[in-house]
Parts: sequence; structure tokens; C-alpha cells
Amino acid sequence: MKISLLPRSRVNYSWTHLFKSLFIRTESGKYTSRLKREIARYFGQKDVILTSSGRSGLQILISYLQRKKVIVPSYTCKAVTEAILMGGGNVQYVEVSETDFNMLPEELQKVIDKDSVVIATHQFGNPCRIEEIQSLCRRTGAILIEDCAASLGTHIQGQPAGSFGDYAFFSFDSTKLVTVPSKGGFIIAREATETERLATYIQKYQAPGVSFRIKHTVIGLIYLLLKNKYLYRGFHFLTMQCRNRMQLDESHELDLHFNDYYRHRMAEWQAYMALPQIENLDKLILRRKEIYRRYDSSIRETPVLRKPVFNDEACCIRYAIQVENKASFYRRCLTRGIDMAFSFSYIVCPASFTHAKRIAETVLDLPYYYDMKDEEVTCVINTINEIAAETPRKKQKLIV
Repeated sequence: MKISLLPRSRVNYSWTHLFKSLFIRTESGKYTSRLKREIARYFGQKDVILTSSGRSGLQILISYLQRKKVIVPSYTCKAVTEAILMGGGNVQYVEVSETDFNMLPEELQKVIDKDSVVIATHQFGNPCRIEEIQSLCRRTGAILIEDCAASLGTHIQGQPAGSFGDYAFFSFDSTKLVTVPSKGGFIIAREATETERLATYIQKYQAPGVSFRIKHTVIGLIYLLLKNKYLYRGFHFLTMQCRNRMQLDESHELDLHFNDYYRHRMAEWQAYMALPQIENLDKLILRRKEIYRRYDSSIRETPVLRKPVFNDEACCIRYAIQVENKASFYRRCLTRGIDMAFSFSYIVCPASFTHAKRIAETVLDLPYYYDMKDEEVTCVINTINEIAAETPRKKQKLIV
């Protein structure tokens, strides 16, 4: 076993930037105002709503809209279901495509009505069939919310993801295009009047206090330490390998408690951390796309490995392969110094949604982030190709 381990994710921010954030005055409003202005400019909006996380953005929207029926793709992060329930909605699932993991409009058509809210997710950054979904919503009177937690930087025929819905929410965290300790996000609305109403609605959310700042600054420090492959190996061994785990959180249960990621607004110091990344968004997007293209051109599909779809306009936050015998494949990668993520192995839709269940059983996310070195990308490609070639084919197909 190699004594180093390439992390499954790395943050964009630096030690210097995190240190300087300690001196940002909580009440100034300088950086939240600048961040809102930069994001609004990117989307051609007058204003945006900053949130403490992507899930908080969704919870706020569901609570604000007061519609009970909320339709979501069957393959989605369980935080989506949690946020809807915590916002007072009832979840109805719709099956997804096994090609891009996104909601199937033909299945949505069977359940949508005038009382619905539709959550159209661009899964991992790959755009869904948003124009068809938008058309269904307009015909029926349903409200369309784009889940852009993973798709900041993605475009559809030149138009940014998030600009098709009545509303859209976005996420900043350690695995996303923009990384903030520990999370952040924002909401955009099609109508400026709705943005104003939302701004009034969220006034009940307070700025986080000193204990929040200390806690999440420490978490930010830990993320920076774990960029080192040797420290990351030790962390992984102590927190997962020793406990026979593949993830820190292996819970299948829904968490319906209002924790740090729901209770507050985005802090001023967090906006300070996000601002230079938003100002350099094109650079972040370009590097992500370069790595994705290298993976796509160099990783070989086999009977036991399937690559994700490639869309030149997508800015993905995952390179999600599908493999047979996922646990065994993952452990062999670990011994060769490559860690991988599991979004999403634990989903909460009913078992009758066979596409979603099959995706969850087979998906693995390769290391994929802005500051990956070219030699690290090469190492991942070679390791994946070698292990896939060594894996015997089962009688059944990987994807049916």
C-alpha cells in the first residue's frame, strides 16, 4: 500500500486567505455586498440572495412558496429531500435517465400539475433536459426551481444553468467549483420583485456568531491540512479505514434538524473567502474542463467500467464513473494511492425507482478539482485503466 493518498477533494482557498479572514469585521457588509454584485453580474441579475448553504437555499424557497407537492429526481442527494421536508413540502420522486442521471421529462409529465414545485437538477453539472421541463411547467402552472448546487459554470446553448427556472439555488462547499468553510450558497430569481420579497423573507435569519466562526475556521484549517497526500492518508486511515468505512457519514437516515447550514445567513468572512473565486470563475471553470476532457479522452470504457456523459458546455463538479463491484474496485484504488467519493451511494427514494438504485450501486467519483497537478491526473487515469483491465467481467451487463 502506498503511504500517500490522493484526496477525493481539495479546497481552492489558501492559508493566507483563511488567516486574513480572521480580521474581517462581521458587521461591515463590504464583502457580502461585493459578492452579491459579482454573482448578479454573472447572471445578468439586479441582485441575488446569499445563503449559508445550497440546502438552506432550497429550504428557504420551499418554505417561502408554500406549495406542498415538490417533485424531485429519484437520484439525488438526500440533503435535497431533507431541505424540502424541513421547508414544509412533501416529496414526490420521478425516475432519472441512466445516461446523465437527470430527471426524465416523460416521467415528470405523468405527475406534474398546477400545484407542483419541480426541482430540476443538473446532476453533477451535466445539464438536464431543462427546456422540456420548463415547457411542462409553463403549460401546467407548476413552479420551476433549478437545483444548480453542482452546476455553477454550466451552460445550455449558451445560457447559464440557473437562468431557466423561476428560481435557482447554488452551493459553495469543499467539493464544489467555489469552496468556502464549511458551506455557502445563493439563490437567484427570474423576477426582480421576487428577489426583493425573498430578501425581506430571510431577514429572520441572523448572521452567525463567534462560535460558528471559530468552528468553521477550524474546519477550514483541517481542509487545508488534508490537501497534503501524506496527512490525508493518516486521516483516512483513522476516520474510515480503521472503522471499515468508505465514507465519513454512512447514515441512511434523514437528518431533519436545523443545524449550522440552515440557521444563518452567509457570514461576512465567508463572503470574503468566496469573492476572489467568483472574480476568477472563468479560470476555475477552464481548469475543471481541462481535467474532465483528459479523463474523458484517456479513461477506457470496459465491460466493467462506464464513463459519464461528456457535454462541452458543462462545468461538472464530479467525474462519476460506474463500475461493477464498487467496493472492491474502490479498495484496490486505495491501495494504489487514489481515494474516491461516493456521491450518491445512499439515496432515499423508494426501491421501485430502479434506475436510481442501479446508479447508486455503481457510481464512484474520481479525484477532480481545480489544483490537481497534471501528473496527479495521469496517475488517476493509469490507475483506473489498470484496475478496470484486471477486473473480470460478470455475466450480466453493467448497465441494462
